[in-house]
Amino acid sequence: MRSAGSTANDIADRNFDAHVERTRFRPLASGRVSIRGAVTFFVAQLLCAASQLNFLTPYTRLMALAVVPIVILYPFGKRFTYWPQAILGAAFNWGILMSWSEINGSIPSGAVLIWLGAVAWQIGYDTVYAYVDARDDVKIGIKSTALLFGRHGRALGCFMRQQSSCGHAAAF
Repeated sequence: MRSAGSTANDIADRNFDAHVERTRFRPLASGRVSIRGAVTFFVAQLLCAASQLNFLTPYTRLMALAVVPIVILYPFGKRFTYWPQAILGAAFNWGILMSWSEINGSIPSGAVLIWLGAVAWQIGYDTVYAYVDARDDVKIGIKSTALLFGRHGRALGCFMRQQSSCGHAAAF
């Protein structure tokens, strides 16, 4: 599902990616792959993920299906919220909840706390990463926590990298 999420992101952002220095050479953005080819690949990825459902308990199957809308929502989150990294973190760390549901048949509050911690880590990590695209994101009108935090994100970058030299996290 993580790969399917990346494919969904590239499909949704193909017109944006063409205007972002870091992503302009992605296959869809550069025109090397057609939208039809990308959608076909996305469906194949979903089918591969679906083939694994037979090995899960019914409760965990429901958990697996519940993440699909979140995976598809993520690339569109950049259009309406400064917190798309939270959506990404929820989707990419969903396996934590699925693992607990598979083993225990339920999801205890401790598992939810672990998941929330992983989501918070993803927000921090991806915010640092989003600073690379900040100038381009402003030009094309998409949102991120990097734009929300602006210059205040430098402290986050220092924390996330745990280095004394934090020049790379400098805001745009």
